[in-house]
Amino acid sequence: MLEGAGWLHLSGVIPALGPKSAEAALDAVTRARAAGIGVSFDGNWRGRLWERWQPEPAAILKPIVAHATVLFGNHRDAGLLLGRAFSGDGETRRREAALGLLEAFPALEYVASTAREIIGPDAHRLVARVDTRDEGGSTDSVLVAPVIDRVGTGDAFAAGVLDGLWAGRGLAEAARDGLSLAVLKHGIRGDFAPFSRAAVDGASNHAQDISR
Repeated sequence: MLEGAGWLHLSGVIPALGPKSAEAALDAVTRARAAGIGVSFDGNWRGRLWERWQPEPAAILKPIVAHATVLFGNHRDAGLLLGRAFSGDGETRRREAALGLLEAFPALEYVASTAREIIGPDAHRLVARVDTRDEGGSTDSVLVAPVIDRVGTGDAFAAGVLDGLWAGRGLAEAARDGLSLAVLKHGIRGDFAPFSRAAVDGASNHAQDISR
């Protein structure tokens, strides 16, 4: 399954689907790490899926996250995995949550997250950050309006961040790439983000202009 692969990205929806999917997810990340393939995992919390079969999802998620190099997760994901409360209020608190995850999972190198403020039914404000043990990089907050479709915006954020990291961009730049792609995705319907690098860069520059 992983032959010829350079990276494995998994969504938290996969282990939430049931025991067989959870087992397959753990097997995939275990094999990837053994083969020297990088692993990223997006928490993608889906409480209703977990409630159907697993009252303690952390027991399933921890072994999977333990194999990840990059984790997409916010303060709520940190609370779930680490069993203690974290705050998402402000950059300092969000970095504390990221550092908690980085301390708990030695294989992790990056934790990427977003924070969303819902201003109205079709207007949101977003900010993003990427953290390592030594430093963190964050974006300015960006007003997203109108919001056409939120489906797939988290996946778009993950894709943008990974592309930025693979390209060797700094933490703040990778966070901005992810946020820009997520912002673009909010403006179209469907679970896909068919945008070019030029479009992402353009959105990033525009976001800097309107957020300051």
